[in-house]
Amino acid sequence: MLGHGKKAVGFTLNMLTWTDQLTLITNGEPGDITEEHYAQLKNFNIAVTDQRIAKLEGDLEAKQLQRVRFEDGDALECDSLFFNFGVEPASDLHTQLGCRLDEECGIVWVDDALQTSVPNVYAAGDLTPSSQLAVVAAAEGAMAAIHVHKSLVPDDRRV
Repeated sequence: MLGHGKKAVGFTLNMLTWTDQLTLITNGEPGDITEEHYAQLKNFNIAVTDQRIAKLEGDLEAKQLQRVRFEDGDALECDSLFFNFGVEPASDLHTQLGCRLDEECGIVWVDDALQTSVPNVYAAGDLTPSSQLAVVAAAEGAMAAIHVHKSLVPDDRRV
């Protein structure tokens, strides 16, 4: 796993579902990884290295990764590499509007209808605590649009 910060730790721990042979590579940027996070990773025998990557090596014909080579010449044998760097909002509009942040992950809190803590303000995609996948963002955008539409219907016109 290549990444930094709390989100990379969480993603690495989630990968235990598929394998117990994991290493978190921070590439010299551990971010907000705490001593508690390091202990949690160690508890699951997940190695952490802050070494910087020089290059990825593998079999080009087979399109297969074989190792990560670090700047100091050391290598980590592997057959796959996942990336998790988290995302940051491209705008601070949610802050300007006064939207409450989710205490656990620090991004915009939404209810089941994707409405924020600010009345009539909805959020979807990477700004919310859901999975940060394009297909999820698209689905949430559609769901938010439906909830916005429903909110515009006056009470006396609802069945």
